[in-house]
Amino acid sequence: MLKETAQAILETPYKVDIRGMRGHPIFFWRQVPFVKTFELQPLSLGSLTRISELILDINPDYFAAGKAMQDLTYELALKHGRALATIVAVGFTNTKAKPREELVDMILEYVTPAQLADIFSVIVAKIDITGFITSIVSIRGTSILTRTNPADQGSQIASGEPSEESSSTSGSPGTK
Repeated sequence: MLKETAQAILETPYKVDIRGMRGHPIFFWRQVPFVKTFELQPLSLGSLTRISELILDINPDYFAAGKAMQDLTYELALKHGRALATIVAVGFTNTKAKPREELVDMILEYVTPAQLADIFSVIVAKIDITGFITSIVSIRGTSILTRTNPADQGSQIASGEPSEESSSTSGSPGTK
């Protein structure tokens, strides 16, 4: 049941409406409202790599610097606001290719910080990393949890060594 619930969250598209005002195409002095709707689907591997790259560029040392929260907020918004908007745009387009600058600019202009936090929570929920990690583990032939002794079970996690099962069942190529 729990697995089915998680799968439903991952597969259900999530609609995001961005509302704003833009110039009228003929009467340039008038503003007309617009609504742009996006669907957040489960993220592809290309989107996962692009989002991971953008997240890793954000320096976590900002939070340990002991600065006032208001100064920290302004500095993060100045240095990483565009990266956050790009992460949302990648979630909307769901491709490894860079999103269009017009989309990133629209997100910067019309999405509030509260909406941004909501969209990020959905994007994080849409990232199904278990399949990705399982693929890497099966390719490398490693065991995620290596038991060394039943008394200290779980003390060694992700050792990177080939598991006993995979080394005994798979021979090296060219041996008979």
